[in-house]
Amino acid sequence: MFKKLILPCMAVIGCAALALPAGAVAENKPTLEDSGGGVLPSGAKIVGTNAGEITVATTSGTPVTKCQALKWTGEVTKNKEDAIEAKITTADMWGANAASSHNNLGECTESPGGKFYVTFLRTPLLLQSTPAMATDEFQLSGTGGNIRLLLGFTAAGECEYEATSNVKGDFTTGGTQASLTLRSTEGNGWKSIRGGFLCPTSFLLQMTLTLETESGESVKITKTP
Repeated sequence: MFKKLILPCMAVIGCAALALPAGAVAENKPTLEDSGGGVLPSGAKIVGTNAGEITVATTSGTPVTKCQALKWTGEVTKNKEDAIEAKITTADMWGANAASSHNNLGECTESPGGKFYVTFLRTPLLLQSTPAMATDEFQLSGTGGNIRLLLGFTAAGECEYEATSNVKGDFTTGGTQASLTLRSTEGNGWKSIRGGFLCPTSFLLQMTLTLETESGESVKITKTP
């Protein structure tokens, strides 16, 4: 997200004072805060839930099918020195159909391969945002390597996928509650590493999360100037 602040310059000296060196860019310096502006301490419990449906799309961004709900729980492991880090210990995603016997979560909407369940592998997941990243960027990674997902289809059976790299997204600042949206770009998808010929070869997840504390208080992200 890019914002431009246009100020009237009443004098040449005033404009010069506001000028940035050529090539200068804003640094990514995020902080997790509660709704009252208090900095969340290390160890604080956080919950991420979906804002709207989660779409499974082709790598070109064409929607294929949907899941209806997502809930991630974890704790803050770093929230200082202008960087944030959280360990996501449970990552559930499910649909509105009957529960799967595999993970006891509702199966997602009918797809070309039938209804399906979703299981995140290589948990805990690590959520990070640091000054080394682009402005308002966050990244997700798995334990011991890139995130892996298991999709179990009615027709295709088990299909296992691995992210091609850290999964990237963008967060909002300001307001009373942060939202985190995954990028819908081909380099941000999952590739098939196990499964039969009916398993899709790759896909993208299009989704947005909002953050709260364990007690249900909104969590926002602010930036150090």
